[in-house]
Amino acid sequence: MFDWKSHILAVSLLLGVTILPIGPPQPEMTAYATGVAPEKSTELGLYLSSQEAFAFLQAHPETLFIDTRDPMEVSMMGHPVGIDAIVPINIHSNVYLESRAEYSLVPNPDVMDTWSNIAADFGTNKDDVIIVTCGNGRRSALMVNKLVAEGYTNVWHIVDGYPGEESEYPDGPNTKNAWQLAGLPWGGEENLPGSAWTRLLN
Repeated sequence: MFDWKSHILAVSLLLGVTILPIGPPQPEMTAYATGVAPEKSTELGLYLSSQEAFAFLQAHPETLFIDTRDPMEVSMMGHPVGIDAIVPINIHSNVYLESRAEYSLVPNPDVMDTWSNIAADFGTNKDDVIIVTCGNGRRSALMVNKLVAEGYTNVWHIVDGYPGEESEYPDGPNTKNAWQLAGLPWGGEENLPGSAWTRLLN
């Protein structure tokens, strides 16, 4: 039997043509291709707006989508519909900040243990597409860089978060992007168990 694969490989080598394997679908980066604030930048430079992330997740629902906020914040504020897991990079302490009318956030010492359990549960490989979000894009950037340090190579950061940041837009709040301001599906205010919350709602 004629071996087409060997024939094509031989011809490609003869012509000096490199045949690259076709990998899994990748998100398209347009809204934040340039101009990302330093505190929201990541080592991979893979950035999405909320709309871009939502469109990709709709087309590829198998993609792991994580929220890096404290579960207490998620239970009070809600969450983007489609979140697979809560992996809090910071957690609320018992120190109350009068100036901000909220409890201070401190680094979560268990964040990577939580992530390891989630990755194992979902069978996530280090080259799989992972999409990360938070409130305003700072915590999710930190989480991306932590995953990069662990060898992950395909972690995408939602820069605008869910409410947007008025301070970044002199003419008013961010009405172009941001999950809620774009009118994208938003989940309820559940009391979520533990620090690693796996999907309860679809």
